[in-house]
Amino acid sequence: VGLGKTIEAGLILSRLIASGRAERVLVLVPETLVLQWFVELRRRFQLSFAVFDEERAKSIEAADGGNPFEDDQWVLTDLPFLLSSDKRSDQLLAAGWDLVIVDEAHHLAWTEEEASPEYQLVERLALTTPSLVLLTATPEQLGRSGHFARLRLLDPDRYSDLAHYSREADRFQTISQLAGDLIAGEAPAAAALDELGRILADDPQATAALQRLPEADAREAVLDALIDRHGTGRVMFRNRRESVGGFPERSPQPTELPAPAHDPALAARLLAEFESDLLPPSAAPASSSDTDEVPAAVVTLSHDPRFAWLLERIEALGEDKLVLICRSRAKVETLEAALRLKSGIKVARFHEGLT
Repeated sequence: VGLGKTIEAGLILSRLIASGRAERVLVLVPETLVLQWFVELRRRFQLSFAVFDEERAKSIEAADGGNPFEDDQWVLTDLPFLLSSDKRSDQLLAAGWDLVIVDEAHHLAWTEEEASPEYQLVERLALTTPSLVLLTATPEQLGRSGHFARLRLLDPDRYSDLAHYSREADRFQTISQLAGDLIAGEAPAAAALDELGRILADDPQATAALQRLPEADAREAVLDALIDRHGTGRVMFRNRRESVGGFPERSPQPTELPAPAHDPALAARLLAEFESDLLPPSAAPASSSDTDEVPAAVVTLSHDPRFAWLLERIEALGEDKLVLICRSRAKVETLEAALRLKSGIKVARFHEGLT
């Protein structure tokens, strides 16, 4: 999060358009991010995308009766709209695209037995589109199979079998270390050379280059072979905080809070909460609905020592602002309701369900 995925995608997009390699572009984002993407593309890259929803599609159809997605070259839309009817999905596929960008790609669910409708639609697009960009801040959130599912969209020939990919992935750390040594210009030790020989045994040119290490051209040839045929170097680009830089230093300040003697069940509730926090988002408890009734969880939280500490901290800020990031939408809504119940503090609530 905050590592420039939108900007990276915009740079790729603008370069392909400027060089004539992409004329028809489709950007698929969550419904809640459509406006943000529209503004970012316009403000940062001077690219004006047409935002498509059902109302716009019907309006175009009423005017000329044609495929609405052929009305604009650059289209920004969301998957729920496209999946609302087979007609819209078929029209999208029939329109043809040079480049497709998918944000929050970790939501494209896939297993060996079944794929989600969202995944199936993107897969059909990928088969007929020359360029595909998948964006995610959590590439390994759903485990190795989820990561494989996205790689499979990018290169179905290279990533066709999950079991084979899993065996290959077990060696990625070793390959990464060997590649790092080569990039640093270090002469590989005898054991490293033996390992490289095993990894590149089926590549005669790379094997020959191994014999000439540490010559510069031989090092480049071996690195190219590792990137091309081992690992995800040609299909995955990953930014990390340490490589991007410019972030404020994180300074954890743990605070010890006394457990209330009148609440012996607190420890059990905390354990249940922490166990719930460890669940993947798809298995997390559903969020509460917007009603006038105060949920039991809100009443319980209002007596939690952590909540009392938070309330004191907020009140001590005066006119300053505070951003509180929670593990789940349910926790956001519970905390917001508890703050509203116990204080007059004005709270702005944000979560993925807002439009």
